[in-house]
Amino acid sequence: MLKAPAASSDSHDSGWPGGHFIWYQLLDGSHAGDIIYVAEHLKHLLPAGAHVRAAQKIAEALPGGTGTEWGWAEADGATRANDCYHEGEVTHSGREMARFLQSLGAQVEEPPGAGSDAPLGKFC
Repeated sequence: MLKAPAASSDSHDSGWPGGHFIWYQLLDGSHAGDIIYVAEHLKHLLPAGAHVRAAQKIAEALPGGTGTEWGWAEADGATRANDCYHEGEVTHSGREMARFLQSLGAQVEEPPGAGSDAPLGKFC
């Protein structure tokens, strides 16, 4: 289960729409140690290094955008599929994140199919 995220970071020059992204490490549960990024159209991010509890707000989505992007990240906050991703492409890593979000009760746009919900194996 999703438990308290450990670290967050934002960048005003990140290249994401809205200029911000956040990444955090899961401290507990079946995905302890895994890192998640959230990007695009964000504001009011918590400061880097903040420790938070379950259900605590870590950022706010800007109104009117196309939504936020979520995914598995590397230790430096970079997206796992960064080196092989092309805009609009569905990646192996993206399907793993969709399965993880579904396991938490979230609705996803495209059914990710069967497979792992952890950041394992190939990226794209």
